[in-house]
Amino acid sequence: MEEQNQGTALGTYSAFLDLALGLTGPLAGWVAGFYDLATLYLLAAIVVALAFLLIFRVHRQQRLVARE
Repeated sequence: MEEQNQGTALGTYSAFLDLALGLTGPLAGWVAGFYDLATLYLLAAIVVALAFLLIFRVHRQQRLVARE
């Protein structure tokens, strides 16, 4: 990553981390109120799997752009 973009990247990461931490607890509580904890853990596992797929896709696209 270019040095002039590092501050923007860190700020974006921090903002989304705060947003995720602020939304995850209430959302998990809401889901747990309607379903059991097994469903909550299953949904969490699905979200993590989707995040890994997204990370893999973005990383692959960046490598392809860097080759051009």
